[in-house]
Amino acid sequence: MKILNVDVSMERQILTGLIVSTNFVRLARPIVDVRLFDTSAVRLVAKWVLDYFDRYQSAPGEMLEGIYQEKSKGLKDSEAEWVEGFLGELSERYKMEGFNEHYLLDQMEGYFKRQRLYKTAEDVQELIENNRLEEAEERWSKGIIASTDQSDLGIDPFDDAVVRKLLRPESRFELRTGIRGFDNLAGPMKSEWLVMWMGPMKRGKTMFLTHQAVHSAWSGFNTVFISLEGGYSDNASRFWQNVGAIRYKDLNKKAVRWVRKFRKQAKGRLRLKSFPSYSAGVGEIRRYLDSLEAAEGFQPHVLLVDYLGAMSEPSGKHGRDVYDHNSKQLKGLSEERKMVVVSAHQGNKETLRKMNMHVTDVPEDVRILANVDALFGLNQTDDEREEGIIRLNVLMHRFRRFNRLKQVRVEQDLDRGIFHLSNKIIDAPREKQNKKGGSIKNEK
Repeated sequence: MKILNVDVSMERQILTGLIVSTNFVRLARPIVDVRLFDTSAVRLVAKWVLDYFDRYQSAPGEMLEGIYQEKSKGLKDSEAEWVEGFLGELSERYKMEGFNEHYLLDQMEGYFKRQRLYKTAEDVQELIENNRLEEAEERWSKGIIASTDQSDLGIDPFDDAVVRKLLRPESRFELRTGIRGFDNLAGPMKSEWLVMWMGPMKRGKTMFLTHQAVHSAWSGFNTVFISLEGGYSDNASRFWQNVGAIRYKDLNKKAVRWVRKFRKQAKGRLRLKSFPSYSAGVGEIRRYLDSLEAAEGFQPHVLLVDYLGAMSEPSGKHGRDVYDHNSKQLKGLSEERKMVVVSAHQGNKETLRKMNMHVTDVPEDVRILANVDALFGLNQTDDEREEGIIRLNVLMHRFRRFNRLKQVRVEQDLDRGIFHLSNKIIDAPREKQNKKGGSIKNEK
C-alpha cells in the first residue's frame, strides 16, 4: 500500500539550491539523503551535484550541463526528458540573484523529516499486513528516531562541532543600512531579528524604510516591502526617486532610465506589495509570501513592513494589545522565514516637540520593547526638517552595548527622495524645556 506524498515542487526547489548556491550546498551537505527524493531523476541529479561538491567544494552551476552530457547515456528516456526540461527551465534569476538559503534549508529539513515518516509508515503498513508485528514495531521505533529533528533535542553549547557550526560566517546573514556612521554605532542587523524604527509622525519613517529596501536589494538580498498606506503609484515613485535622485516633477522623464540601470546592477530582487490601510496583518503577509514563493520561487532575506500602527486589528485584540500582538507576530515571522524583519512605529505625541527620542516614548504598549531585538530612533526638530537634517540613534539593543547619547547626523535631500547624502557621529544635542512647556531649545 503506497502512501507517499510526493512534493515535486519542493524537490525542484531543493535541487535548484544545490545546483546554483555553494553556500546552500555547504549548509545542506550533512543532511541531504538522496534516497528520500521520490523522483528518480532528482535522485540522480542530486547525486551528481553532491559528488561535484565533494570533489571541488563548490556548487556546479552551469557546469551541470556538461555533467549531464557525460552521464546522459545511461539514463532512461523518462529521466533524460525530465533532466533536460529542468535544466532548460533553470532560470537566470536563481543563478545571478540567489534566494534565502537559510529558509530553504529549514524547508528541506522538514521535507526530509516528512519523507522519512512517510517511508516508515509505508514499511510498517506492509509488515502489519503480513502479520509481522514485532518487525513492524521495531521498524516504527527506528523510523521515529531517524526522523527526529536533532535541534528539537537542544544543543550542547560547549560541543566543538556545535561551536564551529554556529560560528561559521554563512550560518546567518547580516544586513546594514548603508549609512556608515550608524552601521558603526548600531552594528549589523541579523536574520531572525525584528528591528523597529521609531519617530514622530511625518518624520521620515517611510522614507527610511524605502532607503533600506533599496540598499538591501542593491547589496544582494531579496527584499519585500509591504506598504499598508497608499497605492502602488505613490509608493513606487519613492523607489524611483531614491535610485535616481529624481525630483518628483521630473519622474516621467528620468524614471525609466534610472530604474533600468538599478535593475541591471542590483544583486538582489525587490518586490513592493501594497495593502489598503488597516487591512493586513501577519496572516495576510504570510499568505502573500507563500504566493510569491509558489509563483516565482522568491524567498526574501529582508521584509519591511510600513508600518506597525497600520496593521489590521487581530480578532479578539483591542487597544494596546493590538501592538503587542502584531509585534510578536512579526518577530515570529522573522524566525520562521529566517529573515530580517524591519518595521516602524510612531512615537507618542510628546515626540512631536522633543529633540531626542527615548525608549519611554513608545506609545500604547511598552511590551513592544520586549518583542524587538533592536529599537532605533529618528530624531528631528522642525528646524532640522527644513534644513534636511535627521539624527539616528540606538534606543535599545538586545545583543549589543549601546549609548543613547551618541547619534548619527544625516544630511538629506527629500525633494529628490534621498534619505542619506552624508553622515557623521555626534553627541546628542542637549535639550531644555522652557518654563511654559512645549518649545524645546538647543542648549549651547
